[in-house]
Amino acid sequence: LLMSDSRNNRSHYGYVGVNQNFSPDLAGAVRGGVRYSDYYNDPSGSGNNWSPYVQLSLTYNYAPESIVQAGFTYDRNATDVVGTSANDYVKDVESATFFGMLRHRIVPDLFGSLTGQIQNSTFNGGSVDGKSETYYLLGLNLEYQFNPYVSVDAGYNFDHVDSQIGRSYDRNRVYLGLTASY
Repeated sequence: LLMSDSRNNRSHYGYVGVNQNFSPDLAGAVRGGVRYSDYYNDPSGSGNNWSPYVQLSLTYNYAPESIVQAGFTYDRNATDVVGTSANDYVKDVESATFFGMLRHRIVPDLFGSLTGQIQNSTFNGGSVDGKSETYYLLGLNLEYQFNPYVSVDAGYNFDHVDSQIGRSYDRNRVYLGLTASY
């Protein structure tokens, strides 16, 4: 069995980017480049990887305290899938993610949010090398702000995972929360 530190890594990014305000209500950001990851405890001996890195987003303020945002990212991410030996070592996943979010001020102090995400991840290494999982998320949230420092929220998230490694599922999550900041 592999030790938890076998997947430790150091990553270095090299990228260029630009933030642009197209108008007082519309802004965008673009970043692109490469990522170098060194898995220095890799038991299989193939511990270095280069991969692309991309981040894109567009944000529109369509009303006071109300925004819509959409974007795309491509990067390496950690995974909970691990190998059981040096010959079955899973490093991480490369993920392409599309996301969108709408946050609307319903009345003063009450906000509603709708979020969506689609993420496709491809495994790097081990017996699952090259296989993928697609994760879908849809979220609804209501937030009431008592003042700038205290708010409560309630929400619902639906998750669906399609997996080529035999762990597809649906999940429903309901939550209540209190946020206090200083």
